[in-house]
Amino acid sequence: MDDRTDSAPSIEAERPERSLEAQAAQAAEGRSLSNTYPKSSKKLVGFEELTVSGGLDWLAYSFGVRWESSRYATLMDCLDEAKAKAQESKKDDGLVFIPEFGEAIVGRAGYRWGGARGQHMEFALKIDGTEVGISRKTIPQANAPNIAVTQTGRDCLLNGGRERYYEIRDAIEALGCRIVWQKLSRADLAIDVAGLSVEILQDLFEKRQFITRAKRADSFHNRATDKRTGFHAGRAPCYLTVYDKLFECTKQHKSEYLNAMISRRWNGVRPNAATRIEWQLRRAKLRDFGVSTPGDLFQRSGVIFRKLMIQQFRFTEGEVDRVNKNQSRSTIHPLWYEIAHAAVDILGGAVADLTPIERGTVPPTRSLKTARGHLKSAMLDLGFTPRSYDEFVETANSLLLEIGNDEIERRVEQEAFMHEYHKAVVARGNNQPDENEEQQQTERRAA
Repeated sequence: MDDRTDSAPSIEAERPERSLEAQAAQAAEGRSLSNTYPKSSKKLVGFEELTVSGGLDWLAYSFGVRWESSRYATLMDCLDEAKAKAQESKKDDGLVFIPEFGEAIVGRAGYRWGGARGQHMEFALKIDGTEVGISRKTIPQANAPNIAVTQTGRDCLLNGGRERYYEIRDAIEALGCRIVWQKLSRADLAIDVAGLSVEILQDLFEKRQFITRAKRADSFHNRATDKRTGFHAGRAPCYLTVYDKLFECTKQHKSEYLNAMISRRWNGVRPNAATRIEWQLRRAKLRDFGVSTPGDLFQRSGVIFRKLMIQQFRFTEGEVDRVNKNQSRSTIHPLWYEIAHAAVDILGGAVADLTPIERGTVPPTRSLKTARGHLKSAMLDLGFTPRSYDEFVETANSLLLEIGNDEIERRVEQEAFMHEYHKAVVARGNNQPDENEEQQQTERRAA
């Protein structure tokens, strides 16, 4: 990561009045004013030599916003100019001053939201080191946000996952927009156990002393060095990884990150061993727990972690009887049980209602467009070349009426389709009383 990101001027310094408003809002909402939340660790019941702490390790979310017309034009001019300068100088990014906001860092390239094939946003910003993508769109679409944010593991550790979310939300509104909706796309929930060697859990794992709903699971075992550093289970949208956090910090991170782990996760002392238990959850899984926004997650994170530790993957006290399919009789391992229940206090959010969010139906307009696309493909295959949209519709109508080899087959095909259609109408509860319904059913049976 660019060193300038670490030393970027604070947006709070440029907007002291907004900072005071943000603090007042935090107090009104009952939120912690500390740097990280929840700021706590505890001894594990029955395992007093172990200290448990944790927090959010990754947050990815998006906003649909409406811009103030005057502020929007100024913002786009500033971002365009800063991006062009970065491209001309062949630098990765450049500093920009935004009126009525402050300073930010603008990348020379755009921002990709949702993976390699995801949505492209014209501007990639860093606001106090947090990655923010901004689109030129002034009005959001249902599944196409115009602002996206990624709080990485480093960002969450150094600034607090929850508190940084509120700061970024306030900063985005300070750019001159109103948030219409927001969606949470990914959240990583992490518990750190200082004093616990990952090999203790890995021994249980390799003995297959566990029960899981995951279809795949494997160890992190370097056969060349015979170094065992953990294991993983599942895949997106629900992925568990348990690993040697001390080893990972020492080998892969800068001293700043290691010092932050010591200060905020390991109670100020570098332990001899440290294990991280981390659940990586994508939107599909989050919705199964009634979570759609970051606020929903903050209210339920501890309960979600506990449920995953008991229902999705759990270690057992003894061997698991897989032959007779009596896995449910196996008692949960006491260490795993205590970690699961400690997570509720550590992560916060004790709302027990995890009712899944119903999957939204496909909007009718999108279904019509999809159907039109299929009609277009069929007409191209048949060699039709309509010269206007009206001709396209007329040709499509004729083709639909002519499905079948002869008149009788066409009639049967149409009646069968309408029969299924009426069944769907009744299933949805859209049917209205019809005095002639019995007569219509008789005619359909005769046909």
